[in-house]
Amino acid sequence: MLARVWAITRQRIAERDALAPRLLALLACYAPDQLPVDVLHHLPEVEPVRVGKALALLASYSMITISNDRDAVSVHRLVQAVTLADLSGQQRRTVREEAASVLAAALPENPTVIGTWALYGRLLPHARTALAPESDAMNQVIDYLKASGAYATAMTVQHHRYRALLDRDGPHHLRTLVAQAELAYYTAMVGDVVGARDQFAALLPIRERVSGAEHPDTLAVRANLARWSGRRGMRPGRAINSPSWYRSVSGSRVLSIRTR
Repeated sequence: MLARVWAITRQRIAERDALAPRLLALLACYAPDQLPVDVLHHLPEVEPVRVGKALALLASYSMITISNDRDAVSVHRLVQAVTLADLSGQQRRTVREEAASVLAAALPENPTVIGTWALYGRLLPHARTALAPESDAMNQVIDYLKASGAYATAMTVQHHRYRALLDRDGPHHLRTLVAQAELAYYTAMVGDVVGARDQFAALLPIRERVSGAEHPDTLAVRANLARWSGRRGMRPGRAINSPSWYRSVSGSRVLSIRTR
C-alpha cells in the first residue's frame, strides 16, 4: 500500500512540474539537512524561479521541508533512500554525477579567503556526502578546512582522498604522492607527530624512486621528515615555523618547511 501511495504521489508531482522529481533526486544525493537553496540555482539552463516553484510543489506534498527564511531545504533520510531506490543503477550514477557537478559549481572560488568560510561551512556536510574524495572540488574543501584551522576534519577527509587516489592511480602517481604528503602534514597538525614522522618516512623512498633524490619534492619530504622527527608532544594545531606550500617544477603541490 505504501509503495502504491508513493508511486501515485510521484506521478502527480511529475505531472504538475517535470523539474520537481529531478530536484528530489538531486536532494537525495546530499546530506539530509539544510542544503542552501542557492546550490540548486547552479543547475544549468534552469531559472531560479523554476527551482523555487518546483521546491514549493515538493514541500506541498511533504517531500521536503523549506526553512522559514526559504534559504535552505531539508529532506528526510527515508525519502532520500526511497527516491534513490526507485532509480536504476545507471540513473543513480547519473544523478549523483549531476549532484556533484552542481555542488562543485556552488563552491566559492577561493577557500582561503575568510569571507568564504561561512558558506563553505554550510556546504561541508553536503560536500562530504556528494563529492568524490579524489575530485578537484573536494580538494577545494580540504583547502578551506586547512585555512580555517579545522585540522582534525581535514585529516579525515584527506585520508579518504589519499585512499581514493591510491586505488585509482596507484602509489607512484604524483597526485597520490602529494595526497600522501598532505595527509602526513594534517596528521602532525592534530598533534600526532610520531604518526606524521612515520608517514613521511614511508613516503621518502617512494619519492626518491619516482622523482629522484635531488628533486625539490623529494627534498621537501626529507625536510619534513627531519623536522617532525625532532619534535615530541606538540600540541594540536601548532606548527613549527608555519609550513608553507609551494609548487615545484613538476606542478605538484608539496609541503615546504621554512627554515629559521
